[in-house]
Amino acid sequence: MLTKEALEEYLDIQAEIEDLEHRIKQRKKELVTDTVMGSDPDYPYLKHPVSIYGVQMDDELQARRRKLVAKLKEQESSVEEFIESLPRSRERRIMRHHVIDGMDWNEISAHMGHRYSRDSVRMIYYRIVDKNF
Repeated sequence: MLTKEALEEYLDIQAEIEDLEHRIKQRKKELVTDTVMGSDPDYPYLKHPVSIYGVQMDDELQARRRKLVAKLKEQESSVEEFIESLPRSRERRIMRHHVIDGMDWNEISAHMGHRYSRDSVRMIYYRIVDKNF
């Protein structure tokens, strides 16, 4: 379910998804090494050190990260669906520019050809938010 907080945090949600996905990929690249004692397969079975290499897997940590990414992507999708569901083009554009693009009110006004003042853009945004949340 979409909340006002998710709407306001959209850019942070996207940044966190990107960060978590990067951490998941980085974790896969981390090599670990260790040395164990082994012996020759043939007689006289001399003991010697053997280096082993591998990837450290913390399945629980990775699973939590993947679960959080899925939850965040669901919130991201809810915000985008909400904006797309707005009935008027002007409302969709204002919401998209402010929420998704992170523009301030002056930038939105300029981007819309100054047909709407900075204050009218802000008021339209808050009317939409107040009506829906």
